[in-house]
Amino acid sequence: MRKKSKEFAEMLKSIKAEGMLFEPSPYKWKEVDPQKKGKKETLFGLCRACMQGDCSTLVHLEDGVVESIEGNPDAPPNYGSLCAKGKAEIMGLYNPYRIKTPMVRTNPEKGLDVDPMWREVTWDEALDLTAKKLKEIRERDPRGLVICEGWGERDTILRQPFGHAFGTPNEVGSHGALCTVHYPTGLVQSGYPVAIVDLEYCQYHITLGRSLGPNFGTVPGMRKFSRAIARGMKLVVVDPRSSYEASKGEWVPIKPGTDLAFLLGMAHVMLHEIQIYDVWFLKNRTNAPYLIKPDGYYCRDPETDKPLMWDDQEKRAKPFDAEFADIALEGTYDVNGVQCVTAFDKIRQEYLKYTPEWAEEVCTVPAATIRRLAREFIEHARIGSTIEIDGFTFPFRPVSLNVERNVTNRRGGTYADLVGKIINLLVGNIEVPGGCLSCSYRGPIMGPTKDGTVRPGYEAVPKPFKFPPDHVSMAEFYPHQHTGPHLAINAILNPEKYYLPYRVEAWMSVGGNPIRQNAQPQA
Repeated sequence: MRKKSKEFAEMLKSIKAEGMLFEPSPYKWKEVDPQKKGKKETLFGLCRACMQGDCSTLVHLEDGVVESIEGNPDAPPNYGSLCAKGKAEIMGLYNPYRIKTPMVRTNPEKGLDVDPMWREVTWDEALDLTAKKLKEIRERDPRGLVICEGWGERDTILRQPFGHAFGTPNEVGSHGALCTVHYPTGLVQSGYPVAIVDLEYCQYHITLGRSLGPNFGTVPGMRKFSRAIARGMKLVVVDPRSSYEASKGEWVPIKPGTDLAFLLGMAHVMLHEIQIYDVWFLKNRTNAPYLIKPDGYYCRDPETDKPLMWDDQEKRAKPFDAEFADIALEGTYDVNGVQCVTAFDKIRQEYLKYTPEWAEEVCTVPAATIRRLAREFIEHARIGSTIEIDGFTFPFRPVSLNVERNVTNRRGGTYADLVGKIINLLVGNIEVPGGCLSCSYRGPIMGPTKDGTVRPGYEAVPKPFKFPPDHVSMAEFYPHQHTGPHLAINAILNPEKYYLPYRVEAWMSVGGNPIRQNAQPQA
């Protein structure tokens, strides 16, 4: 070891001699503001160095120049912590290559290897030129403008208000199609962007496809994760690799891309072997008791068109919102000569074939492990228990299973997420302390549809079909599309092939890099 260290030290000396190390930084810092010379001040800030973008900061300046950035110890959610990326924002502020003025290309020839010959212009000149071009496009056809935004668009008011005022339907995310994690949460919990675990109260958590904080790389997430582990939360990490989280809990290795089989096996054990679920929750908070006809659709009341449930005490079908003496969760019933089965039984019948042994052959997780995890999940759910928080009593289900991006981005990933939702629903942990929560930043918006189920939200709401399409991203053909920049680029290049009844004349990019993120150099 000493020999290696000595060799390394000698190497550093030689590098220094070559002028490659320990030289002054190539960054030219902002010159001192004469009016602030000798003045020290601290400003409050909000870090936007990552997608999460919610860490409170203190920015320390001397002579008007930023000297350091640190987390604000008195503000949530980071309470003084700040990651290296946040601290490095000072480098971006004073980077000599940072563009500080508008630039206009002067070379009409375009290409990846062609010099654009940028020319700096004033803001007035840039705004006048842009406004003139956009006005001409709007007069011809406002659909000719595409607004492509990334996470940086949250720092502006450009995206929706400007697009709507201009009249273009073409608002396209730059971050590609591999963000299919939103649909099941929008469908089941009417939330966006994803479901999260309640790390304040959860006692048993199974995670697939991402992480809780360390691998996701956010200070608030890491803080909550560390505290949850410290207070004794058991963590089960189903992952092909042994991640940082796995070192703090139980690692369950799995063959890549086979998470759906694992989840189906777990659901089978819960439904057919253990057979313990939150019956009250399933009867009163889900459509599990709804009667299903042989064609797969709801059995409806002929007068009100409302879905029917079976009253086991009165021995008859009634609209879901009627008074019930005893709602039937299981069974097959004759309704006006039609044999109808409860939705719960329909699911049980479908999952009968997905035994842990079958799952083991697909995903390599031992059948005994799948059975044990299902049993532990139910035991830790504490079905029937309550908890008092701030004077209010809530159902207490301190377990959660979350299916994340690296699962949902694979073939069958959305189905895996939906099976994960069913596993959570079986123990009644949706939107209760300790359980599976939606993290919508727009407040409590959950409400019923006319059929009594949770009104789907966001990407779970299908976009209407229209031909020819209006959107360059072909949203009319993909009703639950997240973003489609790759489709937009192809449609712009081949409008006739994609039945686009207009030509795109302007592309406005805000806070994103569609060229790098979508690998379409011909764009």
